[in-house]
Amino acid sequence: MTVYKVLPYLRLRKDLVVRGAICLLFAVMSGCTPRGTAPEQTGDETKTIFFATHMGEHPGWIPAFAALARRYEELHPGWKVRLHYQPLDGYQVWAETQFISGRGPDILDFGGGDAFRFGARMGLLVPLTEQLHEQSPYAPGKRWKDTFYPIVWKNAEDPIYGELWWVPFNFFTVRIFYNKQLFARAGVTQPPTTWKEFLAVQQKLLDAGIVPYLMPNSNNNPHKYIFTCMEFLSDMMFQDRVPEIDTVIRDGQVDGIESNISIYKGLTRLDDPQMLAVLHLLKEWSKYWVRGYNGLDRQQSKMLFANGIGAMYMDGSWETEGLAEAVDFDWGVFPMPLVTKETTPYADGPRNDGSYNLSFSIGKVAERRGHLAQVVDFLQFLTSPEAADTLRSYVSFISALEDYPVPDELKSFAPASGFPWSYNAWAVSPQSASMEGGDVLFSLLQGYCAGSISERDLLERYEKTYRELTVEELRFALRENAQRVLEGRRRLIATRAVRDSLARVLGADPDTTTATYTEFARLNRHVAFQEESLRRANLQFSALLETLSRPPAWERGPHTSCTGTQPALLSRVPYRSTGNRFRSPTASVEGAQQWLHQN
Repeated sequence: MTVYKVLPYLRLRKDLVVRGAICLLFAVMSGCTPRGTAPEQTGDETKTIFFATHMGEHPGWIPAFAALARRYEELHPGWKVRLHYQPLDGYQVWAETQFISGRGPDILDFGGGDAFRFGARMGLLVPLTEQLHEQSPYAPGKRWKDTFYPIVWKNAEDPIYGELWWVPFNFFTVRIFYNKQLFARAGVTQPPTTWKEFLAVQQKLLDAGIVPYLMPNSNNNPHKYIFTCMEFLSDMMFQDRVPEIDTVIRDGQVDGIESNISIYKGLTRLDDPQMLAVLHLLKEWSKYWVRGYNGLDRQQSKMLFANGIGAMYMDGSWETEGLAEAVDFDWGVFPMPLVTKETTPYADGPRNDGSYNLSFSIGKVAERRGHLAQVVDFLQFLTSPEAADTLRSYVSFISALEDYPVPDELKSFAPASGFPWSYNAWAVSPQSASMEGGDVLFSLLQGYCAGSISERDLLERYEKTYRELTVEELRFALRENAQRVLEGRRRLIATRAVRDSLARVLGADPDTTTATYTEFARLNRHVAFQEESLRRANLQFSALLETLSRPPAWERGPHTSCTGTQPALLSRVPYRSTGNRFRSPTASVEGAQQWLHQN
């Protein structure tokens, strides 16, 4: 069964899940339910908001969330908030099990690809796009979405359905932590600011008998820091490529569909010298990594650093409090050094800090419990200046609210400004949430940096996966986007109908103080949002259809592989025509209907 047939089946199945009795796994306000236990059910679950978090492993966060819950109960008499801590290890599996069984939290800390998968792919989350385009009652004067740092929304929109499935809560930034004592022992007085200085510092450390860098590069790491480094390097070296690749939405940034189209059309090739420059920088840097780094996980690298073994390692602002308690030496942090023309002709300049956030999503169970509006209100409270004030009494953090001040102790983690995220050209954007491409590339990078495989070997082995996945992901995106066009059109027609009926009730000279007019104005804003969403969906559908109506670049004429000595590795992959009749955005709705019917 292909993935295209499985997903619609899952969407149907989600509506048939037996609700059953709700076995609540949440703590009372004053504490947190231990793992594996279940508190008693409440008498009226429609008046209880169930809130799950994995932040219990970080000092202060559970008491902080409990304080926010108490404050919300004070503001909303009669409502209760129950807090549950679930460890990060296995958090996604736990959430999926809870949701599918008809239980689960109303609100949980979730984001990124997990939210895309649970939301768009499995139908277990509530889309928050329209709510985010309204004002929050706790921050009047702006759309809720506009109260946050703009960069947090980069890559936040589901690339297929155009929905936002999560709301950012705080802003984590990644920095390189360094041991000031070991730097001083090697004669280094200041942290490096450029890539050339960065390597020179590590050479001094190595000459002094000090391990320069602790790179956690084992398969045991849920987050692959080598990919984080590739993203930093790519974003400092590919800014000049954005205009030629940003061809669908044309917003100055490259999304996943545009990135994959660029691979399909041959605009992005693994053997491009600009692409290879990223590999070369990683390879040169790897000679300063701790011996055995391919067996090192993140916790081990942090432990070694805390014990004075190793001068540097990469981590996030979330580790500052724990590290301060664990070490007895002076340490500091600095951002990934800037790649300059001294290092490579492809250097383009600084980039924005990425949006590593603690984020919150809302489960569909909130709709079934009949209190979705109150759960949204609670989430709006969690992302308010008042909530941030309360949190600061318990934890040190950078709020995702753009106008909220960064604490003095975290000034070195303040979000940097530069070029918005572009894209990591080495990765095929996983529109289907597949991890296959990342797994293959990571394994090859392990061997390449360790010297067990050559650059040629890496290119030959990765090229087939890179190309095959590009075709598969674009086909997946086309099918899903066709459904998005039809669903977007349906929603727009329904919203327009309700708005127009209210307009007739209001008449030509409406009283703008009535509740009816307020609802009319809200629906009018929703119509504008849905029209823009449908316009973007039309553009993407048309671009995908036009792209896939032609063979990929490596099948058009005599092409060679990345090594230049073998036939194109995808010559065996059959080109499957998608037709070529519905290219115009104005015909996308009809085109989507016909394409889905024919395919």
